[in-house]
Amino acid sequence: MWWIAAVVVASGYVIGAVVLRAVLRDLRRIHPHLWTGFGEPTPWQRRAWIAFACGGWPVIVVALAWWGSQARAQMRSVLRRDLRRRRSDSSFGFETEFEAEN
Repeated sequence: MWWIAAVVVASGYVIGAVVLRAVLRDLRRIHPHLWTGFGEPTPWQRRAWIAFACGGWPVIVVALAWWGSQARAQMRSVLRRDLRRRRSDSSFGFETEFEAEN
C-alpha cells in the first residue's frame, strides 16, 4: 500500500510543476510598473513555491487564489486598456482621415 502514497505524491509534484510554471509565467507577464498599487509579485511567488514544496497539490489552491484575485483582475484590465490605447495611437490618425473623406 505504500506505493499508492508514492504515486499520489509523485503525481502531485508532476501536476503541481505544470501549475507552478503557469502561475509563475502569469506573474512575470505583468509589467513591474503595474505592481506599484498592488504590492509585489514576490509574496505570490513565495506562496506558490512553498505550496509546491508541500507535495505539489497545494499549489493548485494558490493558483486558483491568484487567478481569482481582485489585484490580478484590476491589473489585467489596466493592461487591456493600455493595449487598446496603444493600438488606437498606432493608427497615426489614418482611420480618422479616411473616415473624414468618406
